[in-house]
Amino acid sequence: MKKSKRLFSLILAVCLIISSYPQQAVYAETMESGLFPEYAQDIDLWDGSETNQFISPESGWGHWNDKKISPEEYPEVVVDEPFWENKGDSAAVLDNMKESPDFFAIMEADEEASATNTEDSIVSTLLIGGEDAIATTSGEGWSFDAATGTLILNGANIVHPVEGEMAIYAVGDLTIILEAGSENYVSGHIAIGVDGNCTLQGEGSLTAESLYDLGGSVYATKNLNITDCGKLIAKGTMVGLLCDNITTITNSVIYATADMTIAEAAEMQALPPAAIAGNQEVIIREGSFINTESPFLGMYSASTSVTIVDSTVQANGKYCGILGTTSLTITNSTVEASGVRAGLAGEILAITNSTVSASAIEDEAALEELGFSIGYSIWCVNEITLDKCRIIEDATIGDFVEGEGDSAQTVKTVLDEDNFPAKNVSIEPCIVAALTVGGVDALETPVGEGWSFNKTTGTLTLNGANIETGQ
Repeated sequence: MKKSKRLFSLILAVCLIISSYPQQAVYAETMESGLFPEYAQDIDLWDGSETNQFISPESGWGHWNDKKISPEEYPEVVVDEPFWENKGDSAAVLDNMKESPDFFAIMEADEEASATNTEDSIVSTLLIGGEDAIATTSGEGWSFDAATGTLILNGANIVHPVEGEMAIYAVGDLTIILEAGSENYVSGHIAIGVDGNCTLQGEGSLTAESLYDLGGSVYATKNLNITDCGKLIAKGTMVGLLCDNITTITNSVIYATADMTIAEAAEMQALPPAAIAGNQEVIIREGSFINTESPFLGMYSASTSVTIVDSTVQANGKYCGILGTTSLTITNSTVEASGVRAGLAGEILAITNSTVSASAIEDEAALEELGFSIGYSIWCVNEITLDKCRIIEDATIGDFVEGEGDSAQTVKTVLDEDNFPAKNVSIEPCIVAALTVGGVDALETPVGEGWSFNKTTGTLTLNGANIETGQ
């Protein structure tokens, strides 16, 4: 078990330190663009742009052009001091790298731990509570089908209170099925960690909880797919759900939280705390219900977009409810989002036929911590578009200039009647952009004598109406 523990220390470093840097690099750019520039100063990282190197001083593992690197491929890429102290070009970092006596020992432990399993297995390694689940294939409340790479949870209670280890850890593409009617509990430093694609499905329920700082409930190094899930309660410290590639949630019920404060995260060189975090696209679709709570971000994509379709999302982050770095798209959905700095934020925001409530939480102390005095219901860099829906308040989409001189920036937002960023914005479906019936605004007053108007369907119903021309 000694080498196994060293392996899990390595995996934990990969999951929670290495994977964070590509996200932080993009995230820092977002902050520096004006949403959270104050915190950007506290993110100690180095983004080499073209080479994109991210090296962990704890494990020696890293990313090169967003791919994992190992000592066999790049034996010189080993460090004995925090690389983030050497911000700059690749030469400045490489000059500070040299061989580490512990590095290859860790790699040997990794190879030895996986040597017992065939290379062509869908899942080559599966540890449950620190024990080899491929060898035993079943335990109390769980069973594993090696042929399909499927782990079935049926009343499982997997508690692994070992710092630096995962309660369920897999190498390969793991499918987890929650048996209908079952209640399952999994906890560890990371409750579920998959070095590969992770699919979670089934009509049962699962509570996945992190027991230590810098922990998460579910983490996948490739894609994370949650489909037809009865209920998932993801309790993370640093992050609830985390995925390096695409996160797709389909027809599922999820309650996700993170409880690490932003000050703690900055001190530990960690990801910004988030209930749901994706390095690439985050997709919520087909009748999903999502509720998030976080001291920093409710839900965000670090490098691309957040897309919500035919779903209900309630996202609360102390600083921002939902952040799509390149874009945030909401279609045929109901969304409530709140944050001190912004309820909804993204480079481009598009809302179609949806009910949306976006709020800037009144918290002067938190705004001051960020270095701002203004909070936005909606914060956007380039464009806000509404299709088949309208803003209920007496408000308009427009530009707002924040700051002065060289620090001034123009923000796309929703302005109130005083041309100041609106604190609360409500948007409702409305196929017809404008309708007047007998001099009455039918969007504001959808019912009159002998007539009624359905804003959602765009249907005007006449029933004994007497509407005279010229009224």
